[in-house]
Amino acid sequence: MNLSEKQIISLTYGYVEYEITDKGISFYKFTEKQREYFKKTNDFFYYKTQCTNGIIIEFETDSSCLGVDIYSDKYNSDSLDIYEDGVMTSSFRASNDGVNVRSFVCTLNKGVKTVSIYLPADMQAVLKNISVDDNSFVKPIQKERKKALFLGDSITQGYG
Repeated sequence: MNLSEKQIISLTYGYVEYEITDKGISFYKFTEKQREYFKKTNDFFYYKTQCTNGIIIEFETDSSCLGVDIYSDKYNSDSLDIYEDGVMTSSFRASNDGVNVRSFVCTLNKGVKTVSIYLPADMQAVLKNISVDDNSFVKPIQKERKKALFLGDSITQGYG
């Protein structure tokens, strides 16, 4: 069963804005205004505004299989990591070999579990699809929403 765009967005944390395009859902940690500023002034920093560092998709499910399809035009051997109940169970890496769409599939433990998908930190990963077993459930994790302001340097921002 493929999750809808609306479901995926409701399960995702750590972003400021998102955009739906023909390539998929792009999640951003910078506003469009901030991205446009860096696009005009600094190519390196503009690229970093596209990266999905700290963006997590998290949900409860009874599915025994998980599929994630992402698009990127700049793979760099960064990883997409899957956690079950707080323990990393799968990690997928892809090098920049000209293939833009990658499909990652992993087996999940039986029973109900919390699944967390950590998008790659130092590249843009556009989410094309997330799939789980047919007839399984996907339930958002109820989190208390708080906002925090962090002041600091590039490490604070998550530039690698």
